Amino acid sequence: RELVGAQNCCQIQVDKLSDPRALAPIKGKMINLITELPEDVMIADGGFKQLVGTDELIQIDQKYRQPEFYLPTCKHVFATNNLPNINDKTAATFNRILLIQFGNVVSAETQDRSLHGKLCDDLPGILNWAITGARRLVGNGGEFTRIPGADDFISEYRDEQNPMKMFITENLGNDEPFWEMKFSDFFAKFNASQWVGKRTWSTTAVGKALSALDYTRKKSNGVTFIEGWMPRKSISKTGTFNTDRY
Repeated sequence: RELVGAQNCCQIQVDKLSDPRALAPIKGKMINLITELPEDVMIADGGFKQLVGTDELIQIDQKYRQPEFYLPTCKHVFATNNLPNINDKTAATFNRILLIQFGNVVSAETQDRSLHGKLCDDLPGILNWAITGARRLVGNGGEFTRIPGADDFISEYRDEQNPMKMFITENLGNDEPFWEMKFSDFFAKFNASQWVGKRTWSTTAVGKALSALDYTRKKSNGVTFIEGWMPRKSISKTGTFNTDRY
């Protein structure tokens, strides 16, 4: 904020990124800077993908003005302890996220309450640091430098945002990496699990989620079964199929 100027920053929450009226403050801004996200907030993945990954015009609907189309150049920075929920189960949204984990906890006795002022005093040096990074970004064809461990963190984040994958990974075990089960039984057990939350899934939603994970449905004697390969880490070490784990 100090580097680009507070007048060049806006604060649009991640769940409002598809709202033409909420996007109005983005016009002419350089950074959309959010310093905390509400717990369990859902990112507006459609607007997010359009804003950060394309050169498409967005619609802005300022109050008491005619709607207009605008090409944003604003970057988005979210500093938060609560990662937003993502409804998009494809890789499209996750591929647009640069996730940097800050694992260092500063104890109370070592906190520097004057750090902000010290950093402001060193803004020329920080600007030179940013210019070096910008040159590297241009040299890499617009690809940001990958942070060690970030890909694994994104993979874990994506898994956590997929209730179906988490349910299968945590609850199914078999002596073979291939399994088969009645769809009606699976449907009931999944909807009764902790991964579903407050909303009951329909048979159509469950079927689509299974299909997205490459599980198939087949009919035998009028009964629908699902079958597919087990997640590797959920295979039982003892080599037994424990039905109590459902």
